[in-house]
Amino acid sequence: MRVSGSIINIEPAGDTSYKKIEGEVQNMNSYSVATQWDTEATLEILDLFNEEHILHDIYGALPHSPIGHGRPVNAVPQVDFSSVKQYISMLKQEGVLFNYLFNGAFDKNKLLDGVFAEAVTEYVRRVIEELEVSYVTVAVPELVEIINKYYPQVSVKISTIYNVLTVEDLKKLEGLKINRVTLGNDAPRRPKELQKMLRYCRGKGYDLELLITETCLYQCKTRYEHYHTQTEDTSHLSTDWYMNNCILTRILNPEEFLKACWIRPEDIAYYRNLGITNFKISGRSKSPQWTKRCLSAYIKGSYDGNVMELFGTTPPKFEDNSEHLFSIDNKALQLYFDNHPMNCDERSCKECGYCKESVVRLFKSGGLTLNKICGDYEIAEDRLSCKPGPYTRKLMKLVEDKERDSPQDAEGVKSQ
Repeated sequence: MRVSGSIINIEPAGDTSYKKIEGEVQNMNSYSVATQWDTEATLEILDLFNEEHILHDIYGALPHSPIGHGRPVNAVPQVDFSSVKQYISMLKQEGVLFNYLFNGAFDKNKLLDGVFAEAVTEYVRRVIEELEVSYVTVAVPELVEIINKYYPQVSVKISTIYNVLTVEDLKKLEGLKINRVTLGNDAPRRPKELQKMLRYCRGKGYDLELLITETCLYQCKTRYEHYHTQTEDTSHLSTDWYMNNCILTRILNPEEFLKACWIRPEDIAYYRNLGITNFKISGRSKSPQWTKRCLSAYIKGSYDGNVMELFGTTPPKFEDNSEHLFSIDNKALQLYFDNHPMNCDERSCKECGYCKESVVRLFKSGGLTLNKICGDYEIAEDRLSCKPGPYTRKLMKLVEDKERDSPQDAEGVKSQ
């Protein structure tokens, strides 16, 4: 079994602390998986699914778009229209739903520009009519209105870029015809809000989904600005600054590794018991082999080795991926999650201090190591600090020199 169109409702658990979620759980997970447009690899990935782990959709987009698609143009495979059409036809033959990404974080006011609006509507028309797409992901509600009006038969998923984290955020979507909402990056560490949102959307015709393999900084202050730079065919220079800053922040402040709201394969059951059964795996800039390895781990519910191997971060100006910069023993994280208060929406990191204390214990046990080119960690005044190596010093210079274009105003990127 590969595809499910059903909405699964589970009565949410009461106590949301990690170690209190026990007992029988819903045994069906639904996945949304990125494509790298490799037909042979995709067929191998399809064979991983079974009756307990089903595929909801495979998602992707053409590299060039008037509205963007949540990734820099040069970070995704360079496929043409004809190749995408053939790929989608192949998926249809396999009974697989394709989800096209219209999830650029463009300013809604640009739709008032006749030239831009015409380019967008023509792009949407061509994708839906000529590629015969029936399911799309959108980040701007005003674009959802356009799709609802002219293509009411097309199902719509709200992108994680819109950053839904509360019931109030869901209420802003009232009046739109939507089928699924991928919650904001920080949602996994807010279980009480997850329960409230599950209760709110019950009976409304749409369900909720969690992104589980992203390592964005918790409560990142430049996230919208970063997404905004990716709405056009900007140069790699303008987007590298954000990734440089993100990687540098985590190297210098390793507790940020733990604060990031990724979900391990072992912890999927916790969210199922809360009522979430839909999970999104990122990875459009990764290889098909990475996707297969990552998905296999989540289906198995366990992973031995460096947990960073499961996440979608690819540092700029570095020939390897993030797992070659730093290593976190996945099994060593069990104690961290067993005792996690899971109340990040109620207390500030400064008040809590759990991740800051935990990363020191993780380092002492050998569960966290840093590549020598990044530097060396040492414990000073009960916190883990970094003595920068050559790669980290290079990042520091790039960030200090502000190697990016003039930042665009990100206000209004998330429509109110």
